[in-house]
Amino acid sequence: MENLFIIEGNVQSWNEAIELCCKKLHEEGIVEEAFYHACIEREEVFPTGLPTELGVAIPHADSKHVKEDGICFLRLADQVLFKRLDAPDQSVGVNYVINLATKNPNEHLQILQKVMAFVQDSKRLNRFLYLSLDELKLELSLYLST
Repeated sequence: MENLFIIEGNVQSWNEAIELCCKKLHEEGIVEEAFYHACIEREEVFPTGLPTELGVAIPHADSKHVKEDGICFLRLADQVLFKRLDAPDQSVGVNYVINLATKNPNEHLQILQKVMAFVQDSKRLNRFLYLSLDELKLELSLYLST
């Protein structure tokens, strides 16, 4: 993935976490400003929090707000609660937010499948807590390009 952005932050809520990611994607020219609101609206209806060993959320929105493919990977200083994908009436503490921005629906599915397989690797996710952002970007880009 050519447009892979790795950031870290400290936020108080799931919507602030999504805002950090969307802001980075917008600054880099990947998405339109409306992408943030579309991600928030989608997350409210179809939550993306995954109850993995280290919680992960994978927010995304309709491709009409995307200029070119990109991913923003946010490592959070402290967990924030996201509603669970599999049980929307429950929440999960999230350490990582992987905000997907894809133009082509077929590519979206392929990237989502890779990301889903990636987040199931608890050893890797635990290591990612301690890697530098550059090391994290290298590992994630290598994984997504396979």
